[in-house]
Amino acid sequence: ERFFDFAKASADTFWELDKELIFCAWENPELDIQPWGDESLLSNSITNPELGFVDMLGWEPLQLSLEAHEAFRNVELEIPGIESKTKWLTVSAIPLLDDEGMFLGYRGVFSDITARRPLEEKINQAERIDTIGRFAQGVSHDFNNLLGVIHGHAELALLHASNTAFEAPLQDILDASKRGASLVERLAAFGSTTMSIPETFNVTERVNQLIPLLASALGAGIELKLAD
Repeated sequence: ERFFDFAKASADTFWELDKELIFCAWENPELDIQPWGDESLLSNSITNPELGFVDMLGWEPLQLSLEAHEAFRNVELEIPGIESKTKWLTVSAIPLLDDEGMFLGYRGVFSDITARRPLEEKINQAERIDTIGRFAQGVSHDFNNLLGVIHGHAELALLHASNTAFEAPLQDILDASKRGASLVERLAAFGSTTMSIPETFNVTERVNQLIPLLASALGAGIELKLAD
């Protein structure tokens, strides 16, 4: 009885499969699972497509363990629940063997982890954002070095330009490198843990600055105008 209390505290449902992977026991059915429950599971194989296990997210690693008659632990399954709401379960089991090592079936448990899934997803999202932030910092550092070279050479070329026809294009390069530096600064801020300082700017002015670059990128056959 003491051992059973420990088992109940660690899982929601206990089950057994025979050597044909057919459910032969389903005890302590604390889980409200649709479209199947303890009665529909009994005498059905876990591989029966009508039960839906084979279509669940997470079935493939479970199937590999079942076919190899290996133990498995905390395999996550996404299943339909009450009123078609998604439930997440972990399934763990050990194979049952006779004295000669012949496979007799499985004895295992289901545990409902639906409540913790949103928290896990938030943690995973935070980790992805952190990874993107570190990548952005690395890219911004390298890109800033490239912009420094471009800006420096454009300044020297503008200073020694003997043909006034080159002055406007060189100035465009300088302006573009400054905007690039501003973008790099924002990328670095995205990857930084320090608090950023909000900045106000004139949207129309910024867009007007981009028109020459956009026009050259679009080609001579396309005219670009900014609506009032």
